[in-house]
Amino acid sequence: MSWSADGGVAVLYGNLAPGGAMIKAFSVPPEMHVHTGPARVFDFEDEAVHALVGRKVTPGDVLVIRYEGPRANGMPEMYYAAAILSADAVLNTTTAIVTDGRYSGAMRGPCVGHVAPEALSGGPIGLVEEGDLIEINIPERRLAIVGTGGESQPPETIDAKLAQRRRIWKPPRRRHDTGILSLYERVARDAAEGASIT
Repeated sequence: MSWSADGGVAVLYGNLAPGGAMIKAFSVPPEMHVHTGPARVFDFEDEAVHALVGRKVTPGDVLVIRYEGPRANGMPEMYYAAAILSADAVLNTTTAIVTDGRYSGAMRGPCVGHVAPEALSGGPIGLVEEGDLIEINIPERRLAIVGTGGESQPPETIDAKLAQRRRIWKPPRRRHDTGILSLYERVARDAAEGASIT
């Protein structure tokens, strides 16, 4: 057994996760500990799974799976997308997932979860657009949007663009109109607060 002074789990912060996000760092291939790639945006895990199965994901992409957080969908485990990614010898060492959904201890590969605030709460993950450049930097504990339109840009430019997007952002239609998840959506807190009930 090998030991790490940094531990096995890393909490990342940045303009994409002001409330933090988690990654099981020891299960990430070394070449993916620092990665920047274009965002592929999916509002549900099923959409990302279809893209992976249909070979519509390009090595280097960062799959952003949102509206899967506590309020949006009860924060289910993003098992299928992560399992497909980790089983692919090419994508597992070139491609990442970032989500406001949850991962369990069985998850492997370059997958960042528990992004807070979640998209339904107006978190920056809900403002990401196709082609935005997403940086994952485990050594520096950073998760950030570092460019738009495929081009790197300074932080102040990114902040201005996110503020502009926020002004026109509208939450999607509620996924659960009845039942316990509809109630939970109204009272749940973000993952950073334990997804507890207010």
